[in-house]
Amino acid sequence: MDGDRPLRRSQVRSLRRTRIAAQEWIDCVQFESELPNYITRYLATVKDDIAVLVTLSAHKTTYSTLDSTFDAVINSLQLTIRPLIGKRCGVLSVPPRFFAEALGGPVGYK
Repeated sequence: MDGDRPLRRSQVRSLRRTRIAAQEWIDCVQFESELPNYITRYLATVKDDIAVLVTLSAHKTTYSTLDSTFDAVINSLQLTIRPLIGKRCGVLSVPPRFFAEALGGPVGYK
């Protein structure tokens, strides 16, 4: 229990390894992992000691209509490691047209 509210337990709907742009990722879909009645897709990877996590969420009533858009966004991911003031950082690029056309506004940057 969390105060007066019972704790929620997420449901794993799928879990697999996948390759995107020659990089291996863990791809997991869970129900109610972050918000009640929402489905969230997680992609995680490590490149050159830098960990990256991408999350895409939608309400359970709209997830199926966004699934192909999520797939297109995911398949367009490009991860590069660049120096930044003496340190390395990861830069995740997604073509901006996905956010403008399908998701309603810019979310990422390049």
